[in-house]
Amino acid sequence: MSLIKPIILKCKTENIKTMKKILLAFLFVFVILSGNKEVKGQDQSLLWKITGNELEEPSYLYGTIHLICQDEFFMDDAVKQAFSNTDLVVLEIDFDDPNLSGELQKNMVNPGNKNTSDVLNDDQKAILNTYFKQNYGADLSRLGVMRPFALLSMVMQKQITCDNGTVSYEMSFVQLAQQEEKDISGLETVEEQFTLFDDIPIEDQYGWVVENIEDSVKMREEYNALKSAYIQQDLDALFDVFIESEQFESYADALLYKRNANWIEAIEEFIAEKPSFIAVGAGHLPSEKGVIALLRNAGYTVTPVTE
Repeated sequence: MSLIKPIILKCKTENIKTMKKILLAFLFVFVILSGNKEVKGQDQSLLWKITGNELEEPSYLYGTIHLICQDEFFMDDAVKQAFSNTDLVVLEIDFDDPNLSGELQKNMVNPGNKNTSDVLNDDQKAILNTYFKQNYGADLSRLGVMRPFALLSMVMQKQITCDNGTVSYEMSFVQLAQQEEKDISGLETVEEQFTLFDDIPIEDQYGWVVENIEDSVKMREEYNALKSAYIQQDLDALFDVFIESEQFESYADALLYKRNANWIEAIEEFIAEKPSFIAVGAGHLPSEKGVIALLRNAGYTVTPVTE
């Protein structure tokens, strides 16, 4: 752990902010790069009402974009009202967990602090060494102990540039929950998210890091297309972005669909206990294997809130 802290630790408060930004970028990896060729035709909304199955009060499902420019952030009155009408806020990760920063630091590194960069060829090493030295002040002799997907998250964090900085819906909901004294919970732990990649060859993971550095223009184009679709609340257009991204298509089942399925039991427990506001990446909502369809298959009525 001491190998990583000097790179990103300026002070305790700033380190927590940096860790959360990297985690949000990590969550963003799942969304923008997960290929999907499912049937389209979803109703166009980011906010969905969950009723039925003997629920005494409705809960709500909201699709987020993990990082967006400050001046493009929006939250309409329907979302605010749904949030106020619930007692529990459920995110992919419990961002209010006081142990979050420590857990993230622990899981960002390879087991035993092993440096895995020896799988790279000389050209790849040169690309990564140059990029990380320029942007983070350290090369692979130190950063090679980090999981490749942590490195990819750091790359993506730098590539999403905004004049007034980025903002996240997750952190906005955390702040609102704190103001309204609502409990916050998570569908996954940091460890569960990072271990999703254990079965993906390390060479492939490093290859994605190199590709996103070399083709940063393409990455920004994909992000801008995703952002545009999100602002229009157009789930079909979101899928068009996914379809065009081929990097992780072979791993979409592990990175997206299995996670969706694993969340349903937890969501059912949360909404049975108290009315809940569930906010997850918008890419998890649509398709026959998305959270909306899975909740409907479980007997719930899930309807778009358009006003």
